[in-house]
Amino acid sequence: SENGPDVTIIDAQNTGSVVTFDSGESRGSVLDGFTVQNGAGNTTPYQGGGGIRCIGTRPTINNCIIKNNSTAGDGGGIYSVKATYDYGSPLITNCVISSNQAGDTGGGVMADLYSRPEIINCTIADNQADTGGGIHCYASETTLINCIISGNTASVLGGGLHCYNRSPNLTNCMITGNTVTGSSAGHGGGGISSFECTPVLNYCTLSGNTTNSYGGAVFCMSGGTIISNSILWNNSGSGGVSSELRGIGATFTVTYSDIEGGHAGIGNIDADPLFIDQAAGNFHLGLGSPCINTGNPAAAPEHDFEGEARLASAGGDDLPDMGADEFRLSREVGPAGSGYPFTTINSAISASD
Repeated sequence: SENGPDVTIIDAQNTGSVVTFDSGESRGSVLDGFTVQNGAGNTTPYQGGGGIRCIGTRPTINNCIIKNNSTAGDGGGIYSVKATYDYGSPLITNCVISSNQAGDTGGGVMADLYSRPEIINCTIADNQADTGGGIHCYASETTLINCIISGNTASVLGGGLHCYNRSPNLTNCMITGNTVTGSSAGHGGGGISSFECTPVLNYCTLSGNTTNSYGGAVFCMSGGTIISNSILWNNSGSGGVSSELRGIGATFTVTYSDIEGGHAGIGNIDADPLFIDQAAGNFHLGLGSPCINTGNPAAAPEHDFEGEARLASAGGDDLPDMGADEFRLSREVGPAGSGYPFTTINSAISASD
């Protein structure tokens, strides 16, 4: 739309899905600048997709707000699945997917059987489902880059994200404040849960995620997780020595990461990352953080989750930082008493002493 999502609204008034792509649409089919709201999903051929349904299609969904949609099935906000035309590979960019609800899986997004969505520069927040409060990937090779997955709730598995049978790839993602409410055996994964697959996390930050069962940050069954250049700190879970990582028949491969409680692996540390203000949801690295200049330059993306340059990738002398955020002295908000933003060289030097 010309006027943007704040004023251009498509409202289904709780009668079926709001937008459906099911006729072989490709990248050239673009939904741009709309609010998509109050959808209730369809039941055939698949039950789901309160807001947007992509049935074997590859549309571009950009600069949209997808909110207050629901379904009794899967994918309260967006539902994608393989069908005759394509694997179901929407490109979802610069969107806010919030306050959606699924009766089964994928409160915000459901990437169903063999679909391959790309989700870039999106916020997926405050969604609810039984499994995969924010996102559920079922036999789906989902890619997430520069995304914020926050405040989502699941009752069984994967407050932020749950994946099964195929391995999603996450880069520069903030996964914070997600919750699993169930406490039975086999429940868990406040941030991420997985079953029979190996999700890959590179330059991600997981903090403030909670569960009443296994794995405050990550819970894996019959598979594993590859974690590099990431921060897992201040997540809460039970059922294991570590509240960060818990596996059943699973293997964790962790390198160049800050893991609360520690974890074996090259370049790993166990130290408070000194977020600027976690209580207020500010997970930028503060001055003096041990995560600064401790990442692996060989695996660094060009930018962090906000589009700021990773120094090593930009040809700088410094190493990249761990986590989704690359430290900047010019942050407008800093730790109490730090003097941010610094107005003189001397004030910056004094703060570093």
